[in-house]
Amino acid sequence: MALGACAAPCLFCFWAFFWQDIRADLSLRLYPGVQEVGDAYGYYGAGSGLKFRYYWTADSVKVVQAYYEKFTYPFIEESRSGGLITVFSLDGSELRYRTVDSVTHVLNFPTEAYCQYTQRYSCANVRLIQIESPLLSLPTFISGPS
Repeated sequence: MALGACAAPCLFCFWAFFWQDIRADLSLRLYPGVQEVGDAYGYYGAGSGLKFRYYWTADSVKVVQAYYEKFTYPFIEESRSGGLITVFSLDGSELRYRTVDSVTHVLNFPTEAYCQYTQRYSCANVRLIQIESPLLSLPTFISGPS
């Protein structure tokens, strides 16, 4: 009986604090053979933040771009990073977000090239950057809360 009393709160905590991150990680549709080289998190307040995952592949940007454009919007040039950026839905649904007055909108890519903070666990940005020389540290891209 004590095991059952302990299991319910543990399962709730797992679901509340870890399941969404795990589900998002499983839905990322990573490029085949890519290697994770780091991660970062930027907290913006009011429960919003931006999680970064850094991956590396020896394949060219054009090959990786072709892979992602099978299920994302076409990549556009991003002036801040000097690379390419796109956005996609983790579950394949239409990308929608809510404004502060609770009005729902369809994401208007490329005008809105970044995930909105109200699209928690449902939207991902992909940035592609060509690196020609050894990288001494991972770049940090701050583009507003997501």
